[in-house]
Amino acid sequence: MAARTTETVSAAGPARADATGSLAATPLSDVLVSVLDRRLTGSVVFQDPDARKSALTVAEGVIIKVRTPEPVVRLGDLLQEVGAIDATALERGLRHAKQAGIALGQALLRLEAVAPEVLDAVLAEQLARRVLWVSGLPPETRYGFYS
Repeated sequence: MAARTTETVSAAGPARADATGSLAATPLSDVLVSVLDRRLTGSVVFQDPDARKSALTVAEGVIIKVRTPEPVVRLGDLLQEVGAIDATALERGLRHAKQAGIALGQALLRLEAVAPEVLDAVLAEQLARRVLWVSGLPPETRYGFYS
C-alpha cells in the first residue's frame, strides 16, 4: 500500500487517510495482502473514475463488511437461490423484519425459517460476491485506508 496520506472531507469533518493509491499501481490483491499481513483494522475506501464509492471494512486484516454503490446480491435472493427458503418464507421474513426493525437474517432466524449455520454460510457467500464485485473496479480507481 502506498505510504502517502491525504485528507477527505465528510460530514464529521476532515478524515486523514493512512495510505492512498490507485489500483493501477497497487492491484486489489496486493492491497488485501498488505491489510492481512499487517492485521489492520479500518476501512479501505475506493472511488472509481465515475466518483462512485465502495468500501471494505476490515478487522485485524479480515474483511467483515463490504459496501458497494449498487446492490450485488440481496440476502433474500441468495437464500432462495441456494434453496434455503421459498418466496413465502422470504415475504414473511421481510414483513417481520420491517415490523420489528431488524435485519432480514435476524427475522428469518426468529421465525425459524432458516438454520443459523445456513444463514452464516449464505452471508459468507454474499460477502464473497461483494468482494468479487469490488475486484472488478477499473485500474484508475483510487483508494485510501482509514484506521
